[in-house]
Amino acid sequence: MKSSPSTNRIRSLLLAGLLIVGSACQTKGKAPGQLDALPTYATTTAENLAAAWRDVKTTVHALEILARNADSYPKILEKHRRNFQAIGIFLSIPLGPDIPSLKKQLAQHSQTFGLQIEDFVSTPDESAETPLPAEFDGPGPFDFEEGQLIGKVSISFRLSPLNLDKVELFCRALKERVERLVLLRTVKMASNGAHVQATVFFYHDVRAPIERLQLPRREQFFERVGLPAMGPDCTGESACPRLVEQIDSTLHAVSTYAPKAQEALNYLSQARLWEARAEAFERLQAGAHLVKYSQILR
Repeated sequence: MKSSPSTNRIRSLLLAGLLIVGSACQTKGKAPGQLDALPTYATTTAENLAAAWRDVKTTVHALEILARNADSYPKILEKHRRNFQAIGIFLSIPLGPDIPSLKKQLAQHSQTFGLQIEDFVSTPDESAETPLPAEFDGPGPFDFEEGQLIGKVSISFRLSPLNLDKVELFCRALKERVERLVLLRTVKMASNGAHVQATVFFYHDVRAPIERLQLPRREQFFERVGLPAMGPDCTGESACPRLVEQIDSTLHAVSTYAPKAQEALNYLSQARLWEARAEAFERLQAGAHLVKYSQILR
């Protein structure tokens, strides 16, 4: 049975918390190798190199933090799972169509009002969605299309005997008494009962695309400050060779952090899938609850 209005408000707060936590874990600093374009402001090679070295240290430090936090991210995934269970999201939109369970729920709901469900038909939407890649280049998060997350099934059935008051009560109580999220489209009265057309939803059982770690390259930092990609001409600049060596040695440390940083991105990519499912649930639930029964009852 669905929750009371006060419980629904609690569920909304829980869902908001889920999305906030997910957004926070995605805020991992600039992805390694992803640099904002900045204007060149230095007047000498050494000054440009000093600016590049500061950017290198900042980028490698962000990578180090990402790697250091890798072991904490499984807890974020577990929090997502617990929140989904607490809010009942997988009851409203299960993994897979699960039509037998839906039909049973609707039959029990109709009997509450002295009605019977007959001529039940389900038709899955077989339009091809864009397949998910196994991996993608960052920076994340991955931008899911709704069809990659959500499947739709059109259902139709007849409520008998014909009784307008009972049919209206059946429709109005759906969102409170039926666990499955049902979007009513039309309810037409006929001599043999009320003919109902609706849509239900299910999550595709998919794996999250994994963000590939983009390792920073010295050429990026040189070009960013207006230096040749292959390296500056240090003729006549005493500080130039030392700065180049510092940049190279700092970037060399990337190999130390790369495995754990990639592990962190794997977890963050999975967390994004949970967030996207929660966002889709919010959209579909809002759409179903905005239905005006005066518009569909005929």
